[in-house]
Amino acid sequence: MKLSRRRFVRTSLLYVPWLVLKGDKVNCSSFLPIPSILDDTYQWAYGTVPGNSGSVSAQTVMRVNGFMQAVLPIRSKLSRLNLYVGNNLGAFMAPVIHDIGPSTESNPGFIEANCSESTGLTNDGTKWLNLGFNMSSLGTDNSTHLGIYVRTKTGVFGGSIGTYDGTNVDYYSYQFGTGYGNMHGAVNGVSTVDGGVGHYVVSRIASNDLQLYKNGISIASQASPGGTRVTVYPVIAHAYNGIGVITAKQLGASAAYHAGTGLTSSDVTLLYNALQAFNTLYSRQV
Repeated sequence: MKLSRRRFVRTSLLYVPWLVLKGDKVNCSSFLPIPSILDDTYQWAYGTVPGNSGSVSAQTVMRVNGFMQAVLPIRSKLSRLNLYVGNNLGAFMAPVIHDIGPSTESNPGFIEANCSESTGLTNDGTKWLNLGFNMSSLGTDNSTHLGIYVRTKTGVFGGSIGTYDGTNVDYYSYQFGTGYGNMHGAVNGVSTVDGGVGHYVVSRIASNDLQLYKNGISIASQASPGGTRVTVYPVIAHAYNGIGVITAKQLGASAAYHAGTGLTSSDVTLLYNALQAFNTLYSRQV
């Protein structure tokens, strides 16, 4: 194969490739600088995204890498995460972290028009994502979390993520003016009455420690022991999965979701700060 010097960058000693990529599989609108990127970022930008017919700009790749560097101290607690960035639907449906569940989202209805880096993923009140995993596969009964970054909300149904099997509920869900949070408990667990916009995390780190956070601050807590994680119905985002019936579909935009093992107060603060800094780069922070 004949190589062109135009594909190389001259250093003080020799010419080196602009990019060293597995299989030279690039679907990116511009070249990246030489400094290395984290493996999670690399696998997302050059594996998951192009594998889902998506594309992403070099600038966004580096922004995602900055976010991943910021959350390195809690990376082991993040089992799935989507930042809703990229040039098209294929990129938006490619989570940055997918240690649990499939490498791409099961999407019953989102289209290209719902995807914009400046606004995030917009739901018209008819759509949701099946994240492809059951809560019983996530963490332990005393160590799980779910979170969602809600940018806008119109009407009575806001951001939701989770599932319910008729006995135990694992979710954060905003419905009719109240945000509910629970991890393996019956009925509603903890709740808050607010505007339904912001970064919400429901986290259980012990049998007697359930917390609901908004923008890095605990706003409700419960010391009652939980039950067991839901084993039957998969976790979904942007709607409520009640015994397999999808209701309360969000009308509004979201900028991220995540799931993993239990997050402490300091973990949630770190994650909120990282998400806020990332979303500010796109002027979509709340």
